[in-house]
Amino acid sequence: RFVASGGLDNRVTIFRVGEDEENEDPITLNGHEGYISNCRFLSAEEMLSASGDSHCILWDIETQQQKGKFSGHSSDVMSISPCP
Repeated sequence: RFVASGGLDNRVTIFRVGEDEENEDPITLNGHEGYISNCRFLSAEEMLSASGDSHCILWDIETQQQKGKFSGHSSDVMSISPCP
């Protein structure tokens, strides 16, 4: 299990939740040039983030790499709503 947070430091931080995992280093997703306004898990392997840099990024959580970058807004992206 995971808990994710995003903020004004332009990154998504993912923490593992569970007795054996709470002392592990968090996973950090770097790639936005603006604050993180929203983040959502698509699965235990993928995360989607939205930012004040006008982009959304699809992440591979394990590799901490971008799988896709979505552009089209001319200003801050405030929310995301993936359809399963």
